[in-house]
Amino acid sequence: MYDPDDPEERQDFRWSVMESHAPPENVKDLAAVIHLQRLLSIDKLIVTSAELRRRYSSHLGRIVGVNEFEAAFDELLGVEVSMLDDDVESDVFFIHQ
Repeated sequence: MYDPDDPEERQDFRWSVMESHAPPENVKDLAAVIHLQRLLSIDKLIVTSAELRRRYSSHLGRIVGVNEFEAAFDELLGVEVSMLDDDVESDVFFIHQ
C-alpha cells in the first residue's frame, strides 16, 4: 500500500514539452481542480466525470457545457508525464477514470 508520508515511496517526475505543445488553459484549469480538491487516488480519479464537470463549472463560476468539458477532459486523460527512478525515465503517469 502506498504511504504518501514515506519518502522512499515518493516519485520524481519530468515533463518536457515545448510550449507550442503544452495543453491549453482549460486543460490546465481542469487539472488544477483535480489537484486542489484532491480528486485523485494515486492516478485514479475518485469522482465521476459528471461530478468533475460540476466541480469544474463551480471553479470557473459558470456552467461548462458537456462538449466543452469532454474535450478538456479527453485531452487531460491523454497527458503523460515521465516518471523517474534514479533520474532515469522508467514509466509514465497519467490519470485513469
